[in-house]
Amino acid sequence: MKKLLIVMAIVLGSIGFSISILAAQTTVENPKITTEQAKEIALKQSKNGKFKEIELKHKNGVLVYEVEIAEGFMDREFLIDANTGEILRDKKDF
Repeated sequence: MKKLLIVMAIVLGSIGFSISILAAQTTVENPKITTEQAKEIALKQSKNGKFKEIELKHKNGVLVYEVEIAEGFMDREFLIDANTGEILRDKKDF
């Protein structure tokens, strides 16, 4: 019985240790492009546009900024690669 308790303690301790190591290995992605830079990239593509909002998201495995710009009666939504600054999509909503 005593051996069983010792074995269980070792197993549970190992599991707890493994979980803590896995949790420490989980990292938050840090984009190379800041939100301010992404906002400026989108605004440069827009004539007289006004910034509405920006969100950092994963799209198809790529970290992107989704930037919304208002242009009069139309909104434009840009997807900007958060690591390269490349415009991946420029969608116009009327």
